[in-house]
Amino acid sequence: MIKHHKIKDLSLLFIILLFDIGAYIYFGGSNFIIRLSGSKSEGEIIYKLKYLDNNDITTLLPTEMTIKFKHNNMHQKVVGWSNIFSLESIRNVKEGNCAALFKVLGKKYVAVINNLNQVIFGYDPYKGMLLQETNETKQIAGFNCKKVKVIFPEEPGKNFDIYYTNDIKIDKPNWANPFYNINGVLMEYQINMFGIRTKIVADSVAFIQVDDSEFEIPVDYQKISKEELEEEINKLL
Repeated sequence: MIKHHKIKDLSLLFIILLFDIGAYIYFGGSNFIIRLSGSKSEGEIIYKLKYLDNNDITTLLPTEMTIKFKHNNMHQKVVGWSNIFSLESIRNVKEGNCAALFKVLGKKYVAVINNLNQVIFGYDPYKGMLLQETNETKQIAGFNCKKVKVIFPEEPGKNFDIYYTNDIKIDKPNWANPFYNINGVLMEYQINMFGIRTKIVADSVAFIQVDDSEFEIPVDYQKISKEELEEEINKLL
């Protein structure tokens, strides 16, 4: 009986300590948010990737993407084929540049662009795309998200919806994708990258500390041009 009371007291103490430091975990289905006291401008978002075209290559492609962010710096990464290749993009506001990194079979390449507002690489252009804001919302990974209709007037069969939130504090978060005019963090969207249609949906968000090294360009990557980098990736796909 005494042992039971000790366990209960310890559980109560843990709960008090958890809330005393300003942290809680929100569970909603398979999605969750970890929140620590402090700013919502630092943390990590994990997305699930779903490929919309059936072909041999998509079965080998990554099913998860991670974005780490801190005070408007961003590091986006996907890893595939049992860690044989990785594709990353880094935005460093202090340095005033962004970089695309590609690693495959021991080869490491990086293309550095001194323009924080440029779509980096790989995205197929959405020619004639119109973005139409709506009043509709839905919950994604615990966040209230606003719906935007992506409309192609000349090809309505290509229309789709995207959702974004303003509750994650990143300025101009879409610097590296076709939706750079939306100043909110995308939580559900669709892209064409190297000819592959992909649906991307946020699965979890954690407001945790992120090391500054995440936003530094590794020194062991060979610098090449944006065009050369795209050519190397196309060889793989």
